[in-house]
Amino acid sequence: MQHSQRPKRVPLPRGATALERRKTITDALTKLNSELGKGALLAQMEVVPFPSFKANGAIPRRSVKAKGKNLHVSAGGLSDSAKGLFFSQRWLNAKHPDDDSNTKHACAVVAVEAWASAEGVDPSDVYVWFDFCSVEQDDFPELVRGVNALGLYIAASDAFISF
Repeated sequence: MQHSQRPKRVPLPRGATALERRKTITDALTKLNSELGKGALLAQMEVVPFPSFKANGAIPRRSVKAKGKNLHVSAGGLSDSAKGLFFSQRWLNAKHPDDDSNTKHACAVVAVEAWASAEGVDPSDVYVWFDFCSVEQDDFPELVRGVNALGLYIAASDAFISF
């Protein structure tokens, strides 16, 4: 798809907090996506509240085909006290990022709790970005928009955790 418009640049404020970056990015994406409509190339950041992530017992799947409720929420609507943690990891098989014992989910829970404790943050104020539950898995154009925006999601996060 070809766009006749020049790329838009929205500078992030120097020394900005993750909250300020998140608000700047969300506002810019809202404006850009409303201008481009179906031609939008970037998706808004979606995260999962840590209490919901933990209670799920496994890494939840974000899907337009989900029979149950998707757990993700828009990062644009988070409170000022919210903290976003971006997880980078390698999938363990082609269909799911975790093993049958949910080892990766358990590790993510430990990592969030350790980070929250070290930073003095209430775990109920933590939101998890994890590809499987934050990027649409069953709507290919939306999945591509989410992948295209990965760098923005990292910039909008309070911490980057890799395993």
